[in-house]
Amino acid sequence: MRRILYYSLLCFLWVSVNSCKDDEASQPPPPTISVDKTSGLLSADEFTFTVEQVGAGSISLIPYGTDNPSFGGVLIPSSAFTNGVAKVKFTYGHVGTFAAVASSTNHSGDGASVKTSYSSPVTVTIESDKAELSDFSFDGSTDTDVDDEVDPIAVTITIPWSKHNDITKLKLRYTNSAESKVTVGGTAQSSDGTENNFTSPVTYTVTSQNGDVSQDYKVTVIQTPAETNTNIKSLAATIANKGKLGASLKSATGRTLPSYVDNTNNVIVIYDTLNVVPNVYDSLSLDIALDGKFSNLKFHEANWGKHKLNDRYKGKDTVDLKAGAPLQLEVTAEDSTRKVYDVYTAEAPKLHAETTNLTPNRSGDSNEAFAVGLDAISGTDTENVDFAFTFTDPANGSVVAVDVVEDGGAPQPATDVLGTWVLNGVNAKKAITVKATVHPTTGGLPDFIVSYSVSITIK
Repeated sequence: MRRILYYSLLCFLWVSVNSCKDDEASQPPPPTISVDKTSGLLSADEFTFTVEQVGAGSISLIPYGTDNPSFGGVLIPSSAFTNGVAKVKFTYGHVGTFAAVASSTNHSGDGASVKTSYSSPVTVTIESDKAELSDFSFDGSTDTDVDDEVDPIAVTITIPWSKHNDITKLKLRYTNSAESKVTVGGTAQSSDGTENNFTSPVTYTVTSQNGDVSQDYKVTVIQTPAETNTNIKSLAATIANKGKLGASLKSATGRTLPSYVDNTNNVIVIYDTLNVVPNVYDSLSLDIALDGKFSNLKFHEANWGKHKLNDRYKGKDTVDLKAGAPLQLEVTAEDSTRKVYDVYTAEAPKLHAETTNLTPNRSGDSNEAFAVGLDAISGTDTENVDFAFTFTDPANGSVVAVDVVEDGGAPQPATDVLGTWVLNGVNAKKAITVKATVHPTTGGLPDFIVSYSVSITIK
């Protein structure tokens, strides 16, 4: 009985061991490898490796050796073997000395077991004769031009004054050939790491890894001049109701008033046709657009409520413009040039526009948006319209000149005929702007221009 149990246990162990062996990959025989040459140039010379086939699940060429797994290898399909030999062509993309090998690999059915054998290595040395620089830039540079038709190669880089007003300590960014050395006057350089003075051109020398080739690059920096623009592009004022407006004026809350900006005489006049008491001007929120990309704006004086000298202007601030003295705003350009603007408020005239050669004649008055809309019947010719413009002048000023602009073209002056401004032959199919020059008679205000739009709709 014991003898039967013993033999049964031996049989069980034999079956178990052989079952485990079925799940474990076998060690394949190592392949052999040879190469047609043992040295060459990076990305230029093609190597031919000869690999002999062995009994294995897969065979691969590892040209960079097992020390450089991240550089990859080449899987050799069975179809590549002829009479048990495969020829594999390969061009190296890295510099160095590499122990190239071939590998043979077996996998278990479930992939859990892997056995690999390696051939004896063959040594391959790769050098580089590349001496090139590319991808030139500085932090904040806007343009790079490379002229490789001259020697040294000319590199011109444009950089705004706002990014680097001091170009004596700039760090050039570049990409150099693999393993090459970059110097300036014999001093080693690193991309975006070594400072140089670019007030005059700087010559960079790049030498190939094997020392056989070198190339000079003459780098010139063009510094965009500092911006000197102190102009204001536009200003609009929105009326805010802070509890000071009476019931009849509450409708003015939120209304936006246009302005006339005179960048030559440094004057801004905010105007309106409301003809209301100056209370509405005690809380105006100004929306100001500057013409200079790098300019800034601040209050120039300290006599407007909470705003103090040198306060930077904030778009949500409100200002008091009902006082006798004008509000002063100071614009500072990128180069520190300054301009001070006087900001006034004034009542604008209302425009009455009338056509004198349409059938029937049409007329209309400007609305609070400074627009006049006229209607004409179908078939009316609006390319040659005669206009007559009259104005309801404010109490403290009068219109002294009128110009008509067709679709942004040249101004056409109207003629004053006993207080009516006349201009014939206007092409009303285009966008029409009437610009009235107002001469204030009191308050010390300068002359200013009010713009109205006039349109004719065919019905």
